[in-house]
Amino acid sequence: MISIRTKLIFFIFLLIAIVDAFSCLLFLIHTKRQQKEVFKKLGASLVTLLAQDNEVKQALSYEQPAFLDIPIKRLKALDREKEIGYLRISNGQTVILEEKTPFLNIQMEELPHRNLFQNQDSPLYNRIITSSGEVLYDFSIPVFEKTFSEEEFAAQILSEDLAKTKQHVLGFIQIGLSTRKLNEKIYKTIYYVIIPTGFIIIFGGICITFFLRRYIVSPIRQMASVTLDIAKGDLTRTVNIRSNDEIGQLSLNFNKMTKALGESYAELTLAYDTTIEGWSRALDLRDKETEGHTLRVTEMTLKLAQTLGVKKEELTHIRRGALLHDIGKMGIPDSILLKPDELTEEEWQIMRKHPEYAYQLLSPITYLHKALDIPYCHHEKWDGSGYPRGLKGEQIPLAARIFAVTDVWDALHSDRPYRPALPKGKAIEYIQAQSGTHFDPHVVKVFLKMSW
Repeated sequence: MISIRTKLIFFIFLLIAIVDAFSCLLFLIHTKRQQKEVFKKLGASLVTLLAQDNEVKQALSYEQPAFLDIPIKRLKALDREKEIGYLRISNGQTVILEEKTPFLNIQMEELPHRNLFQNQDSPLYNRIITSSGEVLYDFSIPVFEKTFSEEEFAAQILSEDLAKTKQHVLGFIQIGLSTRKLNEKIYKTIYYVIIPTGFIIIFGGICITFFLRRYIVSPIRQMASVTLDIAKGDLTRTVNIRSNDEIGQLSLNFNKMTKALGESYAELTLAYDTTIEGWSRALDLRDKETEGHTLRVTEMTLKLAQTLGVKKEELTHIRRGALLHDIGKMGIPDSILLKPDELTEEEWQIMRKHPEYAYQLLSPITYLHKALDIPYCHHEKWDGSGYPRGLKGEQIPLAARIFAVTDVWDALHSDRPYRPALPKGKAIEYIQAQSGTHFDPHVVKVFLKMSW
């Protein structure tokens, strides 16, 4: 069975992974879009700056590249990231200036020429993929020479559209920006921002998982553990209350329920034990010669069992079995059970059936199943000559082996109509003599070391 903690950790990690991947993907898309917008604005600004430079216009008007030295230096000074891959300035028919950076592995002939005027002041850009796989953004803009005429002056006075004013195209400026630096920026963003952010999200998720495990899963797991112990009969277990929320209230209610269940169980157990003691007293009243014998032998059996290391939870069943050891005699006729003389062989055969009667009487009662060993088996003998089943050695339940010694000891120490009680020394001799035949030798050894 998969624990709730494992399920919670799995689902939280799955949720974190999905949120983390989705967040990082959105952040990456946003970053790339933002970087490209900055990239485009840079390209547009550079070509516009050159197109409006008077020295560039003079160079195009007189076809003199010397006029371009200062504008080109200013342009390169602005290109701090070295993103300009190539530069071309032409007047439509003649290329005045053409440069490319060494890292750009292309031929200038591969790049398209801009030689058509589309009547626009804004730059035109195209995405170009070269034969070598290089990705470039080509920004181009026409260079105009505006002449201030009487018609233009009149248009300004009359607030007419100035776009209709005639303009002369001197040439074109093309600047190609390489995406290498752009990609490097994106990769740096991935390595130094997105990936650390992902790890931070995962770490936060782990912290949340431990928080949930401590304050939600742990109390539930403890409650499940306590429930298992209660199912096994341990009604003393309680759940630790760690908070005042719903989990704490559930734990408090669970403890109250357990306490009430324990009280009910104690009352029921007391009722059962009182009933058992009542049966035992009824049997003693019926068989006058064994009056008081049941309580004495029960006390001795419990002491001997404790000395032998029997577990505490087993002692309860031993006590019940000892109290009910002769319950089967309820099925023996009074003419035999109360007979003052010795029994005949036929009468003994009937008397020896009382362990079977005890089993028939008690076995339907689930509550007493673990107490059946003594009523059913206390007349079995170590050498296998006992009754009713002729069990031998350790086939005989330990509780029955313990009780057999204390039962005979009390019988030897008690007065009977047909004989007086034996002295303690004689009783010890008899117990020692029966060790290994009637009794378990180990039980006898421990019994004789005790003071009775």
